[in-house]
Amino acid sequence: MMDLMIDLETMGLSVNAAIIQIGAAMFDPYSKATGGQFTRNISLQSSLFNGGVMDTSTVQWWLNQPRGTQMTTESSCFPIHEVLEDLSNFIEAFEPEYIWANGAADDLPWLKAAYENARKIVPWKHYQAQDTRTLYRLAAAGGWDKPRRGSVAHVALDDAIGQVIDVQSATAFLSSAFESRNRELNQFLSEIAEATESASSPGAAAPTPNPEQ
Repeated sequence: MMDLMIDLETMGLSVNAAIIQIGAAMFDPYSKATGGQFTRNISLQSSLFNGGVMDTSTVQWWLNQPRGTQMTTESSCFPIHEVLEDLSNFIEAFEPEYIWANGAADDLPWLKAAYENARKIVPWKHYQAQDTRTLYRLAAAGGWDKPRRGSVAHVALDDAIGQVIDVQSATAFLSSAFESRNRELNQFLSEIAEATESASSPGAAAPTPNPEQ
């Protein structure tokens, strides 16, 4: 069973941030396998009508981005109610085990708020939510380095795919570290068992007395 990575592009940073793009990618966190993908641009007007909120700093940030980056969120836009329904159908079809996003307080809470504002059922359970940043921190504590890529394009699907690569890299690193520790532990326990067996065997040689004592 695979997991799902979700990434959003928004016009704000509050819990009701106006969503303008959704990208999602199925993947196996324990290998390099990937699966189905989802991407939609959302009409800003429909997102605002759905209770989405813009903030000045985020809007200014978008205005300062290259025109090519801005255009990725402007073409072929759909009403947010339609996009949310499409995403729900995608999740139902692929049945991911867990839903990942970059940050516990960002994409998934924003998307959940959009579903609730639209009076639609949120298509995942609370226990399915996974945070990439927690995984990265744990892996980095053991010496893991995040894979280097080009500059972030701020295209939701591209970012989701990049986060998939990072999660797969981090889990591979942690799995390798755990396996190495397990081998060391098993070797240590084996040596203790052998020493104990040797010392308790009937034919074990008695200690040679020291004549000076």
